[in-house]
Amino acid sequence: MTDQPGGHPPTSSSVVPRSWIVSSMAAAIMVGLVLLGVGMTTASPERARTYWMWLVPVFGVVCVVTAYMRTRHHPGGAQF
Repeated sequence: MTDQPGGHPPTSSSVVPRSWIVSSMAAAIMVGLVLLGVGMTTASPERARTYWMWLVPVFGVVCVVTAYMRTRHHPGGAQF
């Protein structure tokens, strides 16, 4: 029995799709940046305000790159 269309046996790369790995790495980076921001807010509230303001576009870029990577690995996904 096969789990994939076309009768091909599952491979190690099909067990955990690459898009999930990319998404998990992006989420881990974002969590790390948030934890850094919490520590910075505790230590230096003045500097933390600037950090949080810069973090918004950084999160936006991380999300766009992650979405692009997911569509690149899914045929029939959105084309750029």
